[in-house]
Amino acid sequence: MQNIIKLLTISGAMALVLTAGTGCLKDKLSDDGLTNPNISGSPGIIEIPGTLEAKTSFNKSIVSIPNSSKDTTFDVVFVRLAADQPAGEDITVQLELDQQLLDDYNDTAETHMVQPPASVYAFDNSNLTVTIPKGARQGSLKMKVVPADLASGEYGFAFKIKSVSNSAYRLSGNFNYSVTSVGVRNKWDGVYEITGSLVDLVNPALSSVPGDPYPYEVELRTTGPTSVGMFVPGLDFAHLIAGNSYYGAYGPVLTFDEATNKVISVTNYFGQPSSNNRSGQIDPTGINAYDPATRTIDVKYFLIQAGSVRTTFDDKLVYTGPRP
Repeated sequence: MQNIIKLLTISGAMALVLTAGTGCLKDKLSDDGLTNPNISGSPGIIEIPGTLEAKTSFNKSIVSIPNSSKDTTFDVVFVRLAADQPAGEDITVQLELDQQLLDDYNDTAETHMVQPPASVYAFDNSNLTVTIPKGARQGSLKMKVVPADLASGEYGFAFKIKSVSNSAYRLSGNFNYSVTSVGVRNKWDGVYEITGSLVDLVNPALSSVPGDPYPYEVELRTTGPTSVGMFVPGLDFAHLIAGNSYYGAYGPVLTFDEATNKVISVTNYFGQPSSNNRSGQIDPTGINAYDPATRTIDVKYFLIQAGSVRTTFDDKLVYTGPRP
């Protein structure tokens, strides 16, 4: 996907400044805990990567797995060393489950997430330890479950860093925990080729032109039983715009009617509104539907900024295969 290769290379150091109101990509990644800060003279910071939700101010992660009736093992939470150098030793991080944190998230987000029944899942380390190996920057806690057991319900965990084997490492202030949603992928989840048009009414130079940014590849990632978020591989939840750029803190989330496959809403993954006052809104003049015969989605929607329509989108997404 040539657009995204031009757009971004994540390698711990990056200098790409986005103009015309889109913000700074390096700052965006740092805000989301996706860069490794240069911490001179310090071993580094231990953190759980995720996204700080604008609506709730909680660090949130979403894990969705293919539906199956067989045991499946997957990474449920990552622990990362944020430093200018990889780990010089094995780092053991002790996690704990925090029920109060999960309850607080539910109260704030108006959700009903609960831990799955203990009988249906198991962590690879029952004591919830994660090792960041020497020479690496990241380790993970794995979970085993029969995905079909998670097909109905709203499940998740609140993980919190309890301690680190070497006290020289500091714990992150904003990313020392994660509220992690766990579920199966819905029927709209997958890899798609996206074509269409977009018109930026504030900065026309960001409007689409032939070959920029369309066509490109996106993943529709399950964000709920009937919703998917638009994710650009190697980047974030986002929608590309002209000039090898994208709108910061704006990632369309499509919600469907299960029975009719109609798109009933378009919102912003980063909040309604996000921290930079951007929201999503469906355009009722569009087809706004998923065709199961062709596995195609036609949808029209808006980026609302500061209460007004900034950008109009008219997108067609054609399924090309499952996500990795």
